[in-house]
Amino acid sequence: MNVPEGYVVTDDVYKASHWIAHVDERFSVEESRVIPGKVYAMIMDLREQEFWVLDEDGALSMAFLMFKGDFITMKEAIC
Repeated sequence: MNVPEGYVVTDDVYKASHWIAHVDERFSVEESRVIPGKVYAMIMDLREQEFWVLDEDGALSMAFLMFKGDFITMKEAIC
């Protein structure tokens, strides 16, 4: 799956600003609650030191642990 313009893939979750879901033939969208190709903002719970995304139901989710996707970060802006 292509990474949207303005983003680059990172292997470091601590550097990721977003996660992009990929097609995962093991699960339906209804089961995964994430849409392939959609970019989800990463949310960090500072107290618990855990990362989350908001799924399609608006619930906190750790979908990135179960479903195919890439951690991505915004490219640096040129000012």
